[in-house]
Amino acid sequence: MIDAGAVREPRISSVPPWWSWPLLLPGPLLAWYTVIADELSRVPDAPGWFGSPALAWAGVGALVFGLAVEALFYAMLWGARRIRMPIVSSALVLLQLSMLETLATGIVQHAAAAGPALAVDVLLAGVRARWGESGPGGFRSAFGSFGVLTLVRMGLWAWMQAEGTGRRWREAAAQVTAVWLASHVAQGWLMELMRGRS
Repeated sequence: MIDAGAVREPRISSVPPWWSWPLLLPGPLLAWYTVIADELSRVPDAPGWFGSPALAWAGVGALVFGLAVEALFYAMLWGARRIRMPIVSSALVLLQLSMLETLATGIVQHAAAAGPALAVDVLLAGVRARWGESGPGGFRSAFGSFGVLTLVRMGLWAWMQAEGTGRRWREAAAQVTAVWLASHVAQGWLMELMRGRS
């Protein structure tokens, strides 16, 4: 049953105007290209084609596809309650928010070795900033990205859903938090399973 007092007019349109697309797409796409190309260059004993720009752009394409699937998943969650969420606008906002993840990745890659600077890195990007190139695996790795930047992404993503559906922010935030927890528990469980088989 839908609480009528929690419903208001959605403030975000279904599809952004055509002129906004060239402004919205290049920034996050180039940011992710830089991150993925850098990570591929760090793979030890990798074949020469690992440094190919085409491979890095393929990684960007896979990431964008994943973000689109995430937006569609949330639209289905709202739709199950007969609440419409604009998918295209949501996916574009999610792409912008993903730049917070590129920032966190950069912090992890260049984290300080010790001292107050490392404490700031851990606060922003999570405890994974202490691990360097390889994490401990399992549930610790699954939740190692939890930091201020993750909280900001979740809060803004919830705000986008609230604005797009006309629901309250705390309702959207509860849903985002539940999905984040469930997905990371599943990720940690899979890591533990794979580690047990190795």
